[in-house]
Amino acid sequence: VRLPYETQSDEHDAQASVDFIAPDERHTVNIGPADKSLASEVAAFEGKHAVSVDFVLGNTKARMRMVAQYTIAGAAQGLEIGTDHAAEAVMRFFTKFGDGACDLAPLSGLVKNQVRAIA
Repeated sequence: VRLPYETQSDEHDAQASVDFIAPDERHTVNIGPADKSLASEVAAFEGKHAVSVDFVLGNTKARMRMVAQYTIAGAAQGLEIGTDHAAEAVMRFFTKFGDGACDLAPLSGLVKNQVRAIA
């Protein structure tokens, strides 16, 4: 599943990575239009500093990606598998209800060296 925000500057590299993995299915969902549409409807942004708005919208992008992934999983009657590992879980290095959301998190108790060893 690829979830670019509008035009992806490294599109060639992204496609090469997917080709290398050779998945059974490929899905690309451009989250840009949905994200921009939501942002344009939020009157609370009026008068706010650009840095504050950008921070909020960065988290919104992560949540929009998760909405797309859950939509694809639901359509396939599947589950959302998370990729968070122990350091991300301990440090809370994820967006709540965004990239930290999943049905199963098989790597959550593993440190990076353990993840690399499995890979």
